[in-house]
This record gives sequence, C-alpha cells and structure tokens, in this order.
Amino acid sequence: MFETLVEEKEKELIKNNLEDLRNNISDSDYQYKIDKYCEKFNFKKEEVIEQIKENDIVASFFMKDPLRQNFIEKMVAELLNTNTLPQAGKNSIRFNSKGELGHLKTPNTSKAADFYINNTYITQKYTRGFGGAQDNQYNDVVDFLLKGSQQYKVGVILDGSYWEEKRKELKDFFQDNENVSIYSMDDFLLKED
Repeated sequence: MFETLVEEKEKELIKNNLEDLRNNISDSDYQYKIDKYCEKFNFKKEEVIEQIKENDIVASFFMKDPLRQNFIEKMVAELLNTNTLPQAGKNSIRFNSKGELGHLKTPNTSKAADFYINNTYITQKYTRGFGGAQDNQYNDVVDFLLKGSQQYKVGVILDGSYWEEKRKELKDFFQDNENVSIYSMDDFLLKED
C-alpha cells in the first residue's frame, strides 16, 4: 500500500525533474554537472545538451534524484498529519549513550528523531536494496532505539525492500523493551481502513 504511494510519487517527481532539467538547463547547478561529465568522458557539451533534450535516459543522469529530495519523509508527515522535526542544529532531537536528550550531533549521539507523535520520538527510514550503505542505516536505527529507549519511548517507521526481513529481526531483538515500537507505514494506513 505505502510502497505503491511511494512509486506513484517517485514517477511524478521523475517527470517533474526531467521537465525542470530541460526548462532550466542553463542553471549553474545543471551546467556544473554537464561540464564535469563532459570533462570526465571527453564529450562535447553541445552534444550532451542535445541528448538531454531528446533522450530521457541521458537526461536521467543529470536530473535531480527524487530519493534525494526527502519526499518520502514529507509523505510520511502528511499521512500521519504531523510535522517533521529539525535534523540539525539546536532544535534537533538526539540521544547520547546514557539515553539523555541532546541537540547537537557529536560522535556518540544517535541520528536525529524525525517525528514526535503520542509522546514517542520516531525516526523513519525508506531503503531499497542491500549492501553496506543500507547496513549503515540499520546500525543507525539500532543505535537510535538502544540509546533513546533508555529514558524515552522511541519508535521507527521502516519501509522499502531492505526492511522487509530486517523489521521482523528488530521486533524480535527489542521484544522485551516496552519503550520501543517498530512499524511500517502500512501499519498506520491499514488502521484507517
């Protein structure tokens, strides 16, 4: 259910981002990417620009990546009818090794909470695929839950193919910790039906 919403929104953003690239190809950010690409592969800039205008595959190399536009976190906030918490600075919410609330990122603090809902600090992850970068996200989630649950109610909302098996693994690991909740967005969406 949520996966379908993500896929629909991602397709919409791809279409919009392709259009933005083609309409604003002279913007400095796009020009920088094109220049670096041409320099690296020894292509003529005019030919690359022409391909961007005509070929979606080539254009996709230069457009904004929807997954880097934070659209999933915004969707989750909208679906849960809540606001996102700041991710950096003095207003972010992090936990130190003793489970105390902090705001600034230091070597021993957790990742920042994304939401505060029903007296619970929640972090949200959407991850596809498998590998080292995904495993780092898994470690961030475990760290957030271990540190935060020492003194507060904490939860995670985990979606995407990477979390299908990992969600059960985390539920088993934290089953005796009443301060930890582990969800998928479908858990919330199915409640509404």
